[in-house]
Amino acid sequence: MVFYLGNVQKLSEILPHAPARYSLSADATASQVLHAAEEYLSAIFGAENIGQGKNVAAQKLQQGLLCFSVRSAAWNNRLFLEKTGLLEQLQKEFPKLELRDVRGKVDG
Repeated sequence: MVFYLGNVQKLSEILPHAPARYSLSADATASQVLHAAEEYLSAIFGAENIGQGKNVAAQKLQQGLLCFSVRSAAWNNRLFLEKTGLLEQLQKEFPKLELRDVRGKVDG
């Protein structure tokens, strides 16, 4: 049996436009921003260093402040050095969102 799905789009093509198109909540938008931030940082620091339980992990987006947990002061410094590029990239991807700053908090 063969099924034809017609014009199929990748989920990665649909999600960036979903909040505006489908009136998704602020939580869904924040989740997308956190994911996009981790993708950006993975390209710079390597995927093995980014994500929960690793050296840098996106935690929350609250009132334009993007918060990360970092494993050490050295990783916090590396995050700080990438702050401008990260904010610029996220503003391009989410032009209607007001992003003010990036902060890291050393865990442990």
